[in-house]
Amino acid sequence: MSLFQIRDTWTYKPSGEEEECGIGCLSVANVNNAEDGKNKIICGGYSGLLHIYYPTEAVENSASGSHATDDVLLETHLPYPILQVGCGNFLSSTAGVHLAVLHPRLLVVYKVFLTDGSVAHGKQCKLEVVYQHKLERTAASMTWGPFGTKENDDFICVQSMDGALTLYEHETFMFTRFVPNFMLPGPLVYNSFNDSFVTVSSSNFLESYSYQSLAVASSESQSETTQLKTTTTSGGKRLSADWSLNIGESAVDISVVRQESNKPAIMVLGDRCLFCVEMGGKMRFMKKFDYVVACYKVMERNQTLGIRTIIATYSHQLLIFSNAKLQWAAQLFSVPICIEISEIKNTEGTLVLLQDNFEISCSYLGTTPSLFTLPRSQHRAIDIDQMESEISHYRKQIKQLQTTGGDDPIIPVTASQLDNKCPLTISIETSKTLDRSKVIEEHEDGDVKPSVTCQIKLTTSRRLNDVQVSIQCPPGLQASFKQMLLPSLSPSSVPAIVRPQIQLNGVCLPSCLSIEVSVCYKETDDSPRVSMSMLELPLSILAQACSSPNKLEHKVTLETNIPCVDLTTLYDDFACEDNNACFIGMQYIHGPKASVLTSKSNHPRYRIQCEEFAGLWLVVDDFVRRLKKVHPKVEICCNDKPAPDKLYDLMDRHLEVRKARDEVCVLLEERSRQHRSIQRRLLARFKDRTPSPLNCLDSLLEGTHEQLLTLIEAHTDYQQLLIRISSNLTGVCMLLSLLTKLYCGWDDTQHGFLSSVLWTGLNDAVGWEECVILAITHLLRTKPKNNQMLSTSSTELPRDTAKLKKNLTVFFDRLCKHEKFWNEEKENVMAEGIAVKEAEGMKEEAIY
Repeated sequence: MSLFQIRDTWTYKPSGEEEECGIGCLSVANVNNAEDGKNKIICGGYSGLLHIYYPTEAVENSASGSHATDDVLLETHLPYPILQVGCGNFLSSTAGVHLAVLHPRLLVVYKVFLTDGSVAHGKQCKLEVVYQHKLERTAASMTWGPFGTKENDDFICVQSMDGALTLYEHETFMFTRFVPNFMLPGPLVYNSFNDSFVTVSSSNFLESYSYQSLAVASSESQSETTQLKTTTTSGGKRLSADWSLNIGESAVDISVVRQESNKPAIMVLGDRCLFCVEMGGKMRFMKKFDYVVACYKVMERNQTLGIRTIIATYSHQLLIFSNAKLQWAAQLFSVPICIEISEIKNTEGTLVLLQDNFEISCSYLGTTPSLFTLPRSQHRAIDIDQMESEISHYRKQIKQLQTTGGDDPIIPVTASQLDNKCPLTISIETSKTLDRSKVIEEHEDGDVKPSVTCQIKLTTSRRLNDVQVSIQCPPGLQASFKQMLLPSLSPSSVPAIVRPQIQLNGVCLPSCLSIEVSVCYKETDDSPRVSMSMLELPLSILAQACSSPNKLEHKVTLETNIPCVDLTTLYDDFACEDNNACFIGMQYIHGPKASVLTSKSNHPRYRIQCEEFAGLWLVVDDFVRRLKKVHPKVEICCNDKPAPDKLYDLMDRHLEVRKARDEVCVLLEERSRQHRSIQRRLLARFKDRTPSPLNCLDSLLEGTHEQLLTLIEAHTDYQQLLIRISSNLTGVCMLLSLLTKLYCGWDDTQHGFLSSVLWTGLNDAVGWEECVILAITHLLRTKPKNNQMLSTSSTELPRDTAKLKKNLTVFFDRLCKHEKFWNEEKENVMAEGIAVKEAEGMKEEAIY
């Protein structure tokens, strides 16, 4: 970091939308041919915005910044993007400076002149089109100069994206030539000393083509010159470089400079190096940088000491070199994209800097150091009484926290307060149609898995910075991206849209269809904020319609207070020949089959069945959601008493895999220590001056290494198996919670309490068994205060699941007897359950 900073004497940034520009979009010249010879600043942007400035003395306390209103001579919007601007004598009939503007498909030469205003409001700047050329090929850049050593006239050469050099002599088209072995356009400059064009090819070669060779060369393209190897029908020769030099990296810009005491040279700025090449293609010197450069400018009036070059870096530094020796360094407030040196505001040698956001500034190299000095401390008398009152106040707060345990209820934020605090609005839309052709990752089975495209719309009421959108998918699902960073988000009528794709990854059957979308951002004062939302996926992304048998092993029976609905209208996305109004069959992708049936009698009953009990959860939950969406006032109940028996096998398997994984981890740690110990002994044997036998240490090292690889594979297999079992365990827990809600007639609040007890999430520190044991044991003994659960920081892995099974059985028995385990905000939250019909002994199979 430099001790000195550059000082701005004049700055201007256009208001409104941010403009973008690049190298070549800045020029400084007396474009209006004023008698006083004062230079103007011309800037062009990629959206077609053209500005002409005439900086004057800075206005103090100006509302528009460090510039006056009359400093902006012209602000117009051209119909095409501006790639490059340049000033020169582009007209043969009249002498003077004209403005050339390069568009992708058009080259226009303007005459700029000032006229007095109709009212005393200063002068008006106008553009007049002198001539223009329509380009047959998309332009990349241009250069100009007295081609053919014709003095006082500037011709224009346009380089296209396909390697064509098109030359124009004022209003007349001259010819077009193709650069051989062309791939991508590079910087192009005209060398007036030997009447040649210098460029850098895509193969990182600095090449020179003389104007004479371009004039007599063939006008055919590269493909045609490959077929016509010697001459064309017009008798021209193939174009070849006069000389070439391998610089080993791509170039940012090229300049041709002259020196009073030495021959002229060609300066090439690369990504990491600065090259000085003589006119014959011989390297004079090279300077290698330890940083990435942004742009540079070679001073025209070079002294006898060397070639002075100004280089701007992305590390916010402005460096001045004399040949390869650093002479001065200053700190930049921002990274410029173009640098020009001119006389501005009667100050010779002013730096004109253009940033990529179209902000222009005129600066000089300041010598005032930016040192931070501590302010003088304000001595004040110490008020003993005030300090004692503060100490007593803090002591009361500490005592109150120690007595209450810090369990004060959190005051909820109202909707109005939330709107004032949260400026971000998240709206999510899910596509109703699935795409079975887009696959995010290739799978071993080679099957195409369906994907769904979601739209996340972000709308803000004020500007936000560093907006990061994160998508958290459950195991079994994956998104096309996990995180996306937006540099800024501004208020606009058109929201910012993020389109992720969600697809199966084949690891396991997902435990839910809800995806968490979190948006982290920073306010204008750099305070971090987080907004969250949920994204619901359709069931059709996991399953597809198929023919399924009428009876499957596991089933759930639900009753409603309305007649049975037509299943084809309820499941319109599972339409096939075998499905009808009373039966819908489906099959999970690479999973079990499931079906939904309605009662054949007048009883409003539905049977949902599946080959695996863990697969019932998604179908039952989706059925309840679809039915409530069609009939919002429907009442759904389950007459079968929910029992946790189906959960016991998964619990045993889950605990068994966890223990096996932990044993593999212990063995892996032991073998790793053994491997390092053998390596140390072998290293000591090899370093010993008196050689000693290895005593089979090499064989022991090889065997230990093989054991390590085997244990690593076993650990990976156990981890994948644990993910699949955990997903099934989640589905069974959520299914039992939903069936208990339907059996007891609970609302969503009570259902949420039970779900949090049965499923607290999986993590590496504390397992599912430990959390559920503590939660259920605590609920069975006492009622918690303020809905707080016991801490799980001191839990250990249980030996078996006998205690957990016993507590679960007692817990569900007491739940089914409508016993209250948690505090209620309303007296009538827990409704009376539907009477158990176990004594009726009806045969449900005969109804379907």
